[in-house]
Amino acid sequence: MASQPYIPWAALIPLCGFSAFMWDGIYIGLTETRLMLITMFLAMTLYFVLYAVLFPLIGNHGLWIGFLTYLSIRGLGLWYYYTKLPKE
Repeated sequence: MASQPYIPWAALIPLCGFSAFMWDGIYIGLTETRLMLITMFLAMTLYFVLYAVLFPLIGNHGLWIGFLTYLSIRGLGLWYYYTKLPKE
């Protein structure tokens, strides 16, 4: 089966992505979507850098590493910005 080597990567998607999607809902509710845009841009930039470096070396595994890093950085970035928001 051609997908067999990538099953462990796919299994990590919920672990790496849950905080990004949870924070998306929080930020939409707070109407702070500009911070979502900034975090997504930073995560996307890191994704493309990792993809450009790792894909030629390890193929599709580099793509998966980049994608999981993208999801993780979005979650961590949104958490970081949340700690900096003024509390009322």
